[in-house]
Amino acid sequence: MNDQLSDDALARAFNAWMDDYVNHPETFTSTTATALAHLRDRIDGREPTYGEVSAATLKAYLSHGGSATGRSAA
Repeated sequence: MNDQLSDDALARAFNAWMDDYVNHPETFTSTTATALAHLRDRIDGREPTYGEVSAATLKAYLSHGGSATGRSAA
């Protein structure tokens, strides 16, 4: 992990991610659906995309200093 990535920056990003979920749950895929897609990929011999998608989402939250969707958390 990037040594310049502070715990504070990560905490802000994860809090913004949760704020988006709390305020706009309809924009998120269910955990069950995500887990099933991950398992289906593994069973079918494919590399799951969960990590790539999650990494891109976290980067978006880190770079925007807030919502990855551009919405306010309020």
